[in-house]
Amino acid sequence: MEDNILKKMAIRSTAFMVTVLMISTACKNYSDIAIFANENKKTTTVETSPLDVENIDIEVNDIEVLSSMDGKVYNAAPDEILSDKYILVKKPEDSGPTISLEDLYMERSIKLTITGLKTENLNYDNVIRMNNSDSFTGKPDNVLEDDIEITKDFAKKIGITYDHNIERDEFTATIKMELDTVYVYSLYQDSQYYYINLQRPKDVYDKLIVIDAGHGGYDVGTFPKDMSYLEKDMNLSMVLYLKQLLDSEDIKVYYTRLTDVKPYLRPRVSLANDLDADLFISIHCNGSNLIQPHGTEILYNEQWNRDGFSSKQLAEVCLEELTKTIGLRNRGIVEGSEKYIVGHSKVPVALIEVAYMTNPEDLEFLKNSDNRKLVAKGIYNGIMRYYEEYDK
Repeated sequence: MEDNILKKMAIRSTAFMVTVLMISTACKNYSDIAIFANENKKTTTVETSPLDVENIDIEVNDIEVLSSMDGKVYNAAPDEILSDKYILVKKPEDSGPTISLEDLYMERSIKLTITGLKTENLNYDNVIRMNNSDSFTGKPDNVLEDDIEITKDFAKKIGITYDHNIERDEFTATIKMELDTVYVYSLYQDSQYYYINLQRPKDVYDKLIVIDAGHGGYDVGTFPKDMSYLEKDMNLSMVLYLKQLLDSEDIKVYYTRLTDVKPYLRPRVSLANDLDADLFISIHCNGSNLIQPHGTEILYNEQWNRDGFSSKQLAEVCLEELTKTIGLRNRGIVEGSEKYIVGHSKVPVALIEVAYMTNPEDLEFLKNSDNRKLVAKGIYNGIMRYYEEYDK
């Protein structure tokens, strides 16, 4: 069946209209994608098609790269753009559907939504996964077992659902795919297919970090006796201020949450590990049964050391910059590998306990939004100092 699919795909039409949008997910957990068509066609000859078939003459649009990486315009055929791994989705026969793509990286998933369909004509055989010369269709049946790869199909689960707009008599198809790891996605199209290109984030971004706002959702964290303030909210507020600072830097940042949701511990640390992030920074507030403890401390993984840089050094840099900026008591760095996300991190990790919510003075500090901005500035300074001094 796969041979027939590939054979059909090799019979290309002479009209090849290709557009691309590089997807950015720094600001939220997903990004909508608009498809732009360039009307200025150019004719070129390509040596191979995306499926490595015989030479054919095709018409190719300018490919407009809409990304923060370079913003250049290229003339190229799909095979000159696509990486070794990509997904093809057979276009519905309906004319004029719109498409959006959501990057659900905390779930290792993507969600492709196609609206304006007249029929429910997409099925699992229309979703083709390409891994070098290997192709896979239908629902995945063999994936990873006990960390042993028994298939080259990088899709673990695929689901296709439809919603019917009765008033317009139109359908919306949603294709959700759980993949084997986190990828950077680029979306292309030609006259027959949508292409979702997959790349390792480390192959795309020079600087890559993960920021974790501790707790969230029903997990409120610590709080003062009257529960007037909750740690989860303080953590998120400081991360959002930090995001404003990092948005202006040439650093790709993945956030475990940017809203009041509860990611579990394993996905938080797995995100940093899967990305092979330069840094993993988790932001928290402290608490005690006593009101006396106060100040800032940072937990680190005393077992992590690689190429002359350790988690301990990261903690020292962050603590020095943070306490210098906010002026709270420096409580030092603490071995923290017994904490799940610290001990399971395979990258440099610092779990920052900014201040004690159970201490009246520290709580007053945290309640002031200007002080939370100072916290963000101190952490930002620590990140930038790492790149200046250690990332050579």
